[in-house]
Amino acid sequence: MPFAIAWWATRAQSGVAVWLLLLIQATVLLNVAWHVAAAALLFDGYAPGLVTAVVVNLPFSIYLLGRASREAWVGAPARWALAPAALLMHGPLLSSLLLLTERV
Repeated sequence: MPFAIAWWATRAQSGVAVWLLLLIQATVLLNVAWHVAAAALLFDGYAPGLVTAVVVNLPFSIYLLGRASREAWVGAPARWALAPAALLMHGPLLSSLLLLTERV
């Protein structure tokens, strides 16, 4: 899905598509925090996916979201909306999708 949204953003020059891409990256950044917290609080220092989260996802998220902010890819209100939308995506929406795809 992110690749389709990226294609849409580059072909149509759509602000909505750009915001959706930034939302995906903000959700990935929140997922980094989740892995670090899980490692520290639940798994005595390591959680599956921790290294990838910290080494790959954290730097790229900081770079992309920082560049989007500096270059004003979307307006300030849209950037502020990323945090609550990422919380919604990472929590209830992803949990619901996992429950829907779980085999009984």
